[in-house]
Parts: sequence; C-alpha cells; structure tokens
Amino acid sequence: MFDYTLVGSEGEPYGVVGDKDIEVKYFYQKDARENFILERRQITDDGTPVTAPVIKKVKKGDKYAVKPEAVQGYELDTDRLPKSIGTINGDTTITYIDKLVPAKPLKVHYFNHNNWLAPHIYIYDDRGGSARPLSEQWPGALMNCESDNGWWSFDEVDIDEAQVMFSDGIFGQDPAANHPGYGVAGEVWIKNQRVYFDSKIVVSHVDVNGNKLVDDVIIEGKNKCSEDTYVAMPIKELGRVLNSIGEVSGMWSTTVENVVFIYETKKNSLQ
Repeated sequence: MFDYTLVGSEGEPYGVVGDKDIEVKYFYQKDARENFILERRQITDDGTPVTAPVIKKVKKGDKYAVKPEAVQGYELDTDRLPKSIGTINGDTTITYIDKLVPAKPLKVHYFNHNNWLAPHIYIYDDRGGSARPLSEQWPGALMNCESDNGWWSFDEVDIDEAQVMFSDGIFGQDPAANHPGYGVAGEVWIKNQRVYFDSKIVVSHVDVNGNKLVDDVIIEGKNKCSEDTYVAMPIKELGRVLNSIGEVSGMWSTTVENVVFIYETKKNSLQ
C-alpha cells in the first residue's frame, strides 16, 4: 500500500467476535507525490561494504532519519558523520564510514562452579547456519587452572568472535545439551552462565550536517554483562536535540555502540 494513504474506516476494527459476521471497511486515497529512493550505505575508508545496502522507497516530502548498524569489529568514524536526518526531495544516499577496531584475540576465563576436575572448552562458529569447530573437536581442549579460587582459562586464540561451551571432558557440559554456546569476543569472563566483558559506548554531539559540536564522550564499560544497561545523555548546554542515532539506552555488548545526538545548534554558532 505504498502509494496509498489511509483516510478513514467504517465499522468496529476492534472488539470481541460474537455469533454475527463483522464487516470493517478501510478507505484509502492515492498518494500522488513523487517516488524516490532512500539508501543507507555503510563502508570502510577504501569503499569496502561493512553491511549490505539498505534501500527504501519514499515519497517527496517524507522526513527521514537514517541510523547505522552496530557491527562487531567496527565503529563509526565520528569525524566523518553524514547528514542523517532531513526531508526527501530526490533520491538520497546516506553513507556511514566505519573504521576497523584492532582485533583482540579471544581469551576465555571460566569459573568452574561445577567443581569439575578438568574443565574443557569447545570453540565453534555457528554463523552460516551450521556449527563449525574452531578448535579441537568435542569435548574440546583442556583449560588451564588460574588459581585455587575456581577460575580456569584458555590461551589466547586468533579468533574475532565465536561460541564456546564447557565440559568435564566426559558427560557434564555447560550450557546444557541442546542449548547454544556462549557468544564471546575479545577477553571474556564466564561465571554462573553469564558472560562478562569490557566494552565502550561512543557518544557524539553534532549539528544537522554531522559536524561535531564537542569532542566525543566515551562511556567505559568494565566487567559488564549483556544484562547490564547503559544510558547516553545529551548535553543540555548545546540546546534542543532534534534526533538521535543509535541506541540511547540499552544493554551492553562486546560490540562498540555509537550514539549520536543531533542538535538544532549549528557548529559555527558556538565559535
């Protein structure tokens, strides 16, 4: 119904079904405005795609606010943010530039809450629909005892992200059978079925053209898990916020999250 606009209805669209037929009519009016394409691209500095292009049909006069996708191993180049909000007046392409985050080798620490004599780790990749071992076959490799306080670890592996499972090398396993492994990236600590990690939220404050009004604010997340929450805040002194890009509040993850507040204030008005 892209070319039509709902203008009214007849009958009760909501209610309880009884013993009589119910008829509801909706009335539409053709939208005669010109059609255009709104496209989002997310690429690296050399033009390599980071995500597939997102293409949407829009109408002349439509408002738009185009958000980038958070991708493991990348973060936005906040010095080259595009004009991401506006009004459609023709075919429009919004291009975000991502920069590669230096890859950290995978290092896993595991709290042996089951008191297994010899915890093993099995590392695999299920991106693509089927599990592909990235280390030794099940039950995996023997872990190293860090100390007598229950923590075991596995040496650094040159893997950007993976799934991991643990076992006693015989019958016991964590997570339990028929459950997916723990998603991990970089250095992580796994205790009582929770994955803890360090991460960050990059908060930018820009005008409508993507120009920075102040330096980025970095929210450091130490020893976080996916159930912990964060909140990014605008700067009141910069004036009225027109829109925001990214998740202003949400759950922590190993992926760098970018949040951009877009202000009515123009950069040159602050100088």
